[in-house]
Amino acid sequence: MLQTKPKALLIPRPLLLNDSTVLRSDGQQVRVKTGLRDYRMVEIVAGLSPNDELQAPNP
Repeated sequence: MLQTKPKALLIPRPLLLNDSTVLRSDGQQVRVKTGLRDYRMVEIVAGLSPNDELQAPNP
């Protein structure tokens, strides 16, 4: 069964640290609540707004 949400906030999966944290562009780590996910994208249910800018974590 395919699920869709018209206004879901999605981020690329590599931006998610430890399944519950993202890194803002100012270097601040923010805990987020995730929802649906696939191999490329993760739905953010709480903790971010569409205006937040993120940066990729250092390898």
